[in-house]
Amino acid sequence: MSLSPGLTLAASASIVGSAAAAGAIAALSGCAIPAVLGAGAPTEVMLRQWYIIFNRGKAIPLTSLISALSYGAVSYGTWSHGLPQWKGFALSGLFAAASIPFTIAFLMPTNNALEAAAHSEVRTLSDDKVRGLITKWMKINNIRIFIPLSGAILGLWTLLG
Repeated sequence: MSLSPGLTLAASASIVGSAAAAGAIAALSGCAIPAVLGAGAPTEVMLRQWYIIFNRGKAIPLTSLISALSYGAVSYGTWSHGLPQWKGFALSGLFAAASIPFTIAFLMPTNNALEAAAHSEVRTLSDDKVRGLITKWMKINNIRIFIPLSGAILGLWTLLG
């Protein structure tokens, strides 16, 4: 049995939300941060640039959360109609939401160190330490891309399957 038009639309929105979150994360790590690291700017400028990028990226968890809630609604809707797709949508929702605890567990310490250095009146970190923290942030963020991307791929597979 196929999904109703409403569930199909909600599933599509969930998939787009997960893909958008993955794309935004990829843009930060693939474009913005390499530009910061490659510009040869002084440490203070790199910290300000990172902080601006970091603040712009604060919308990503909201996108992931909305996508996860939407997947949850689709999962419930398919489950309540006795459709087997509910499991795929539920797992997609877990992937969408998982980027938030991943961020807290693995990125937060680096975020905190960089944010403190960016707001400090006196220089607290060496050039190498700042460059190393920004590089570490980028690498962890590169891993984070695959969490919402997995949700988008599984959601699409579930919708089309």
